[in-house]
Amino acid sequence: MRETSSGDVKLFVLESTLLRICLTNFGAAIFSVEAKGPDGTWEDIALTCDTLEDFVKNRNYYGATVGRTANRIREGRAAIGSRTVQLEQNENRNNAHGGSATFAWRCWNAEASKDRVLFRLWSADGEAGYPGNLNVEVEYCFAGEGELRIIHRGCSDQDTILNMTNHTYWCLEGLGKKIYDQELFINGRFYLETDSELLPTGQIFSVTGTPFDFTKSHAIGRDIWQAHPTLLRDRGYDVSYVREGRGLGLAARLTAPTKGRTLEVESTLPDIHVYTGNFLNGDPGKGRLYQAHDAVCLEAQRFPDAINQSHFGPIILRGGDTYLEEIRYRIVQQ
Repeated sequence: MRETSSGDVKLFVLESTLLRICLTNFGAAIFSVEAKGPDGTWEDIALTCDTLEDFVKNRNYYGATVGRTANRIREGRAAIGSRTVQLEQNENRNNAHGGSATFAWRCWNAEASKDRVLFRLWSADGEAGYPGNLNVEVEYCFAGEGELRIIHRGCSDQDTILNMTNHTYWCLEGLGKKIYDQELFINGRFYLETDSELLPTGQIFSVTGTPFDFTKSHAIGRDIWQAHPTLLRDRGYDVSYVREGRGLGLAARLTAPTKGRTLEVESTLPDIHVYTGNFLNGDPGKGRLYQAHDAVCLEAQRFPDAINQSHFGPIILRGGDTYLEEIRYRIVQQ
């Protein structure tokens, strides 16, 4: 493990024989991911920036830990017990990614050892309207030579909402390549319908016969340009899928055939959200400006707006209880 810093923002490097993961305490984020190819060269397989300064300025959540709640809450309204809480409305009338106090744009405390990095953050009662003094942790460590393990923990002194995710933008063919030829498998037969504000309507539909069907692996670009109202509106995929199974299990598999490289995403979470970087538009990156469809996010999370959709499952963290969820990224190189 190596450490460098620029002011309060620090970088930490975890390295195995197959992966080089650069982490930062800004957003408890994955700053970069490099994979070793068959010829021994290292290649970037996730969007990042040239400098820490550019990374801190970006608002695309590159590699970030998102919270208190990933995704969106309609009108920022949350019924918690007998009271209705008004959250900050930071995206039109809705609460998005936890509001202006999002974990993604905060400097976390860091504790590093040879084989892991642990980030800790305290979120005060009332930040962005969320109740409860909340302590959260994000731990990064290797679970194998090509497998990164991310553990999210949290505890509050009041009932609150907590739904954390990792927001890495994956580009398995390397920076500068579009994702259209990369092949995606989603371990989910159902998806959430959304409205024009990217909020769930409450309806859950089968993927069968739709361009959202990735139950058999195929190229992302095969259907992304279909004249489907949702794809046209969102400029690509921005879809939550209901993951098959419970407990730690496979959520998604992304493959770059030309590189012989595969990413498997496992998690304990019920939702795998697929976002194809539709609104990247000349954003500063590493040696280039990023554009739409330069990468794909595979965000394991609880369902968006679950606080207002009772059939989406639990989203409330009870005061004194422990939030514990896990995400694993496994890189396989053939």
